[in-house]
Amino acid sequence: MDFLKQWTLCFCTSLTVAVILSLFTPKGTMKGFYRLLISVFVFISFLYPLKDFGGLNIQSYGFNEEQFQSEGDKAYEHYLNNQIRALLEENGVIGSDVSSSVTLSSNATEAVINGVYVSVPEEYDVNIIKTLIFEKAGITAEVKHIGE
Repeated sequence: MDFLKQWTLCFCTSLTVAVILSLFTPKGTMKGFYRLLISVFVFISFLYPLKDFGGLNIQSYGFNEEQFQSEGDKAYEHYLNNQIRALLEENGVIGSDVSSSVTLSSNATEAVINGVYVSVPEEYDVNIIKTLIFEKAGITAEVKHIGE
Protein backbone atom coordinates (compact mmCIF):
# COMPACT_ATOMS: atom_id res chain seq x y z
CA MET A 1 0.00 0.00 0.00
CA ASP A 2 2.88 2.32 0.79
CA PHE A 3 4.30 1.71 -2.69
CA LEU A 4 1.01 2.77 -4.30
CA LYS A 5 0.94 5.98 -2.25
CA GLN A 6 4.51 6.84 -3.23
CA TRP A 7 3.85 6.10 -6.89
CA THR A 8 0.69 8.23 -6.94
CA LEU A 9 2.42 11.12 -5.19
CA CYS A 10 5.37 10.97 -7.58
CA PHE A 11 3.15 10.82 -10.65
CA CYS A 12 0.84 13.65 -9.54
CA THR A 13 3.79 15.85 -8.65
CA SER A 14 5.34 15.17 -12.05
CA LEU A 15 2.11 16.02 -13.85
CA THR A 16 1.84 19.27 -11.92
CA VAL A 17 5.40 20.20 -12.83
CA ALA A 18 4.74 19.23 -16.46
CA VAL A 19 1.67 21.47 -16.64
CA ILE A 20 3.63 24.39 -15.18
CA LEU A 21 6.50 23.81 -17.63
CA SER A 22 4.09 23.59 -20.56
CA LEU A 23 2.74 27.04 -19.68
CA PHE A 24 6.23 28.47 -20.16
CA THR A 25 7.05 26.76 -23.46
CA PRO A 26 8.05 29.20 -26.18
CA LYS A 27 5.93 29.72 -29.26
CA GLY A 28 7.22 28.78 -32.65
CA THR A 29 9.49 26.01 -33.87
CA MET A 30 10.85 25.05 -30.42
CA LYS A 31 7.36 24.35 -29.06
CA GLY A 32 7.36 20.77 -30.42
CA PHE A 33 10.80 20.07 -28.94
CA TYR A 34 9.74 21.27 -25.47
CA ARG A 35 6.52 19.24 -25.65
CA LEU A 36 8.60 16.17 -26.49
CA LEU A 37 10.87 16.84 -23.47
CA ILE A 38 7.87 17.31 -21.19
CA SER A 39 6.27 14.10 -22.51
CA VAL A 40 9.50 12.16 -21.88
CA PHE A 41 9.66 13.66 -18.38
CA VAL A 42 6.08 12.52 -17.62
CA PHE A 43 6.74 9.06 -19.08
CA ILE A 44 9.91 8.59 -17.01
CA SER A 45 8.19 9.85 -13.85
CA PHE A 46 5.43 7.33 -14.52
CA LEU A 47 7.92 4.44 -14.73
CA TYR A 48 10.58 5.58 -12.24
CA PRO A 49 8.83 4.35 -9.05
CA LEU A 50 8.43 0.92 -10.65
CA LYS A 51 12.21 0.36 -10.45
CA ASP A 52 11.84 -0.44 -6.73
CA PHE A 53 8.83 -2.71 -7.18
CA GLY A 54 10.78 -5.72 -8.44
CA GLY A 55 13.17 -5.71 -5.49
CA LEU A 56 10.54 -5.15 -2.84
CA ASN A 57 11.54 -6.84 0.40
CA ILE A 58 8.26 -7.79 2.05
CA GLN A 59 9.98 -9.07 5.20
CA SER A 60 11.38 -5.62 6.02
CA TYR A 61 7.93 -4.03 5.78
CA GLY A 62 5.81 -6.82 7.12
CA PHE A 63 5.34 -8.99 10.13
CA ASN A 64 8.47 -10.43 11.72
CA GLU A 65 7.28 -13.37 13.82
CA GLU A 66 10.58 -13.91 15.68
CA GLN A 67 10.76 -10.27 16.75
CA PHE A 68 7.10 -10.32 17.83
CA GLN A 69 7.70 -13.51 19.82
CA SER A 70 10.76 -12.05 21.56
CA GLU A 71 9.09 -8.72 22.37
CA GLY A 72 5.94 -10.51 23.54
CA ASP A 73 7.97 -12.70 25.90
CA LYS A 74 9.69 -9.64 27.37
CA ALA A 75 6.40 -7.79 27.78
CA TYR A 76 4.86 -10.68 29.72
CA GLU A 77 8.03 -11.02 31.83
CA HIS A 78 7.95 -7.31 32.65
CA TYR A 79 4.26 -7.49 33.56
CA LEU A 80 4.75 -10.57 35.74
CA ASN A 81 7.77 -9.03 37.50
CA ASN A 82 5.78 -5.89 38.31
CA GLN A 83 2.82 -7.89 39.61
CA ILE A 84 5.00 -10.03 41.92
CA ARG A 85 6.91 -6.96 43.12
CA ALA A 86 3.62 -5.15 43.88
CA LEU A 87 2.30 -8.23 45.70
CA LEU A 88 5.41 -8.33 47.88
CA GLU A 89 5.26 -4.60 48.63
CA GLU A 90 1.56 -4.87 49.58
CA ASN A 91 2.58 -7.50 52.12
CA GLY A 92 5.42 -5.44 53.59
CA VAL A 93 8.36 -6.95 51.70
CA ILE A 94 10.48 -4.00 50.63
CA GLY A 95 13.68 -4.11 48.56
CA SER A 96 13.00 -7.31 46.65
CA ASP A 97 14.25 -8.06 43.16
CA VAL A 98 12.08 -10.10 40.82
CA SER A 99 12.94 -11.70 37.50
CA SER A 100 11.07 -14.25 35.45
CA SER A 101 11.18 -16.30 32.30
CA VAL A 102 8.04 -16.42 30.16
CA THR A 103 7.51 -18.02 26.75
CA LEU A 104 4.58 -17.31 24.47
CA SER A 105 3.01 -20.19 22.59
CA SER A 106 3.59 -20.31 18.83
CA ASN A 107 0.24 -18.68 18.11
CA ALA A 108 0.63 -16.21 21.02
CA THR A 109 -2.58 -17.34 22.70
CA GLU A 110 -1.03 -18.38 25.99
CA ALA A 111 2.02 -17.57 28.06
CA VAL A 112 3.99 -20.27 29.82
CA ILE A 113 5.84 -19.23 32.99
CA ASN A 114 9.16 -21.07 32.95
CA GLY A 115 10.31 -19.66 36.27
CA VAL A 116 10.03 -16.81 38.73
CA TYR A 117 13.12 -15.80 40.68
CA VAL A 118 12.86 -13.55 43.72
CA SER A 119 15.69 -12.12 45.78
CA VAL A 120 14.81 -10.61 49.16
CA PRO A 121 16.87 -8.87 51.86
CA GLU A 122 18.28 -10.98 54.71
CA GLU A 123 15.61 -9.90 57.22
CA TYR A 124 12.85 -11.83 55.40
CA ASP A 125 12.24 -15.58 55.68
CA VAL A 126 12.59 -17.22 52.26
CA ASN A 127 9.97 -19.90 52.99
CA ILE A 128 7.36 -17.35 54.09
CA ILE A 129 7.90 -15.31 50.90
CA LYS A 130 7.67 -18.46 48.76
CA THR A 131 4.40 -19.43 50.47
CA LEU A 132 3.02 -15.88 50.13
CA ILE A 133 3.64 -15.83 46.36
CA PHE A 134 2.13 -19.28 45.92
CA GLU A 135 -1.00 -18.48 47.97
CA LYS A 136 -1.65 -15.04 46.47
CA ALA A 137 -0.53 -15.57 42.86
CA GLY A 138 -0.57 -19.33 42.41
CA ILE A 139 3.03 -19.30 41.23
CA THR A 140 5.86 -21.42 42.58
CA ALA A 141 8.81 -19.06 42.81
CA GLU A 142 12.45 -19.67 43.57
CA VAL A 143 13.19 -17.34 46.49
CA LYS A 144 16.63 -16.58 47.89
CA HIS A 145 18.35 -13.85 49.83
CA ILE A 146 20.08 -11.05 47.94
CA GLY A 147 23.67 -12.03 47.26
CA GLU A 148 23.16 -15.80 47.34
